[in-house]
Amino acid sequence: IKGSYGIEAKTTAEEIADRVSANVAALQVQLVKSPAQLPTVSAVITNASTSVGYALAAALPGCFPGHHLNLRLVDRSPTLAGLYMELLDCALANLTVTTHTTMTGIAEDADYVVLLDTSAEGIPLEETATALQAAVAKPKKIIIATSHAATDVALIVSRATSLSTASLTIPMLLFENRARYLIADRLNARVSSEIKIPSPHVQNVLVWGTPTNP
Repeated sequence: IKGSYGIEAKTTAEEIADRVSANVAALQVQLVKSPAQLPTVSAVITNASTSVGYALAAALPGCFPGHHLNLRLVDRSPTLAGLYMELLDCALANLTVTTHTTMTGIAEDADYVVLLDTSAEGIPLEETATALQAAVAKPKKIIIATSHAATDVALIVSRATSLSTASLTIPMLLFENRARYLIADRLNARVSSEIKIPSPHVQNVLVWGTPTNP
């Protein structure tokens, strides 16, 4: 036995068995687990057929390596079917996509809910807030990425009264974190080099405005 297999005729049966076992073990390490074996993450995108929704839906599967993503796209625009087909064209092994025209029953077991700006054919924020109120049994992260996120948060909290505000994230938090860093950086430039103020220690920072016009 010789040639491309790298096994000479003088190789014993035991050596061949050991080499085969080593190759099989290495192959098993490289094998990709089937979706049924991967831990599952569920995410909902409202008004998904917008340009932001297109970009987000394509990027989300890469945000959860080692997980199977159940992605639910919610919108009433006919262009949602186009986004669905484009995601199927990607043939991603760790992605399952479904489309919906209502928030009813969609968010109950979701781990993440992303709210995008609505259109005339989109999902009203009031409907989303009602669905979130009905889905408070499972903790989830709610990301409000709308043009008027601060106002939209107030509306959601007023409708979804059982919802923990700790589960809400809006782009304004990015501006708040940036402000904390800038304040700490300027303070550190004025004090001794031996004393450094970490940005999380900067408290009582207020940022007002909208994500599009902070």
